[in-house]
Amino acid sequence: MRWIFSMTVVAWTAFSASVCFADVESGPPAGQAVASLKVQPVENGQAGEAIDLAVQRGEQPTVYVFLSNTRFDRPAARFIKMLDAAIQKRQMLHPTLQVVIVFMSDDAVKGAVRATAVQGSLKLAASQWTVWKDGATSPDGWAVNDRASVTAVVVDKKIVSATFAYDSINDTVVPMVDAAVAKIAP
Repeated sequence: MRWIFSMTVVAWTAFSASVCFADVESGPPAGQAVASLKVQPVENGQAGEAIDLAVQRGEQPTVYVFLSNTRFDRPAARFIKMLDAAIQKRQMLHPTLQVVIVFMSDDAVKGAVRATAVQGSLKLAASQWTVWKDGATSPDGWAVNDRASVTAVVVDKKIVSATFAYDSINDTVVPMVDAAVAKIAP
């Protein structure tokens, strides 16, 4: 009987570990210079003209969050909502700090519509929504893995400070990302 109980505990532990979030390799490594990032800003439900946001952000501290259109869910939404709130607090001392959300979609128009709907629901204040229209592939130089539902890249002075990537995510990882941001914007 004790053996059956032990095996049940082991099986339950293995099952629960498999449904929790897990790190995956995604995003550029720390210390690497950021690559060009030509995305389309989302404004009024539409995807605007493509701009190189990495060039536009320049030396300013930025958290780039890559969201998979096909894997975007409520836990990912809670993650970006909590991250946005953490960044808003830091903007008091560092007003140029910003979150750039790159919504990876196969269709820029549909991606912009969905990003606008999500923004309408979440009402993010420290984040800028953009669309990467080649959702199945990573932007050149960013190494975003299609297995990652969320990849967050913390950048300061055009250099990657930290990268976080998750197969599945929830808002409990926000303190880890915020700790990395605290190193560049205390």
